[in-house]
Amino acid sequence: MANESNQETDTFIYWLFTGNNAVPEFSREDATWLEMVFGYHERTTEQKARLHNLRRAAGLHAAVLLTECPGGPEREIALQRVQEAAMWANAAVSRLSRNTP
Repeated sequence: MANESNQETDTFIYWLFTGNNAVPEFSREDATWLEMVFGYHERTTEQKARLHNLRRAAGLHAAVLLTECPGGPEREIALQRVQEAAMWANAAVSRLSRNTP
């Protein structure tokens, strides 16, 4: 399994630098991080269900903010934070299959 993971990471690094003359050398740790953060993560059925629930919760939160808060910079900041929280939650669920933080 570790060999398969290394091969996926190596393939990702090669893809990342496609079109460049030279592929830089990365430590295994850095190469794994690049693949984890910027690579595509196929989602399982369970992950799709979790993401659906998280998007719905974030949407409801944003709807309450739009309804209950007067317009202005504070509401805009609050809405941005809901978007940010939804993004990080998406990343957490998407990376579950990789057993990474």
